Parts: sequence; structure tokens; C-alpha cells
Amino acid sequence: MLLSGYKQEQYFIKKISLLILLLPLLIGTSCKKQTNGKFTEAVILDGGPIETEQCGWIIKVNDNYYSAVNLPKEFEHDKIHVFINYALLNEDFICGNATTYRAYKKIKITEVKKK
Repeated sequence: MLLSGYKQEQYFIKKISLLILLLPLLIGTSCKKQTNGKFTEAVILDGGPIETEQCGWIIKVNDNYYSAVNLPKEFEHDKIHVFINYALLNEDFICGNATTYRAYKKIKITEVKKK
């Protein structure tokens, strides 16, 4: 019986060790940086006021559209071209109404500058 308890304890220690090793990997996937320190070209688009069921400021990167959680006020101008560094968040921003419903992935801008 003592050997069985020892094996159970070893099994438990292995499982906990594996969890501790994988935890940083799991946490790292919830917010992944898209640019690896390099700036990405983007366009700021005015999606209309959120108060009237529009989408606010939308960021276009290549053919993808995002909602920034922290776009600085000085960049809130329609169709301006910028360079950004950003992190893709594991959340959606939902806007519009029943006929114009849209969902954009959220991003957190870490750096932004005019093109």
C-alpha cells in the first residue's frame, strides 16, 4: 500500500509540473503581438458614432478590420494612414443594429505614428 501511495504522489507531482510549464504558453495565447516590433501600415476609418449604433473608429490592416481599445485622440481622423504596433486581443467588438450587425476583433495599440 505504501508503494501505491508513492506512485500516486509522483503522478500528482508530474501533472502539477506539466501544468506549471504549460501555464505561460496558455496565458501568452490570449494576447498575441502581431508585428514582432516592426510597424505595420494601417488606415484609420470613421465607422460612425457608437451612440447611434455605429462602430466608432475602425483600424484597417491589410484586408482585416479591427476595433482599437485605445486609439489616441490625435489619430481620430477618417482615412489617415499610420504605422502601428499592436496586440490582438481575444475579444470581439460588436456594433451596429439588427440590420447592420458587425463584429471586429479588438486590438490594443502599443505604438502609433503618422505615415
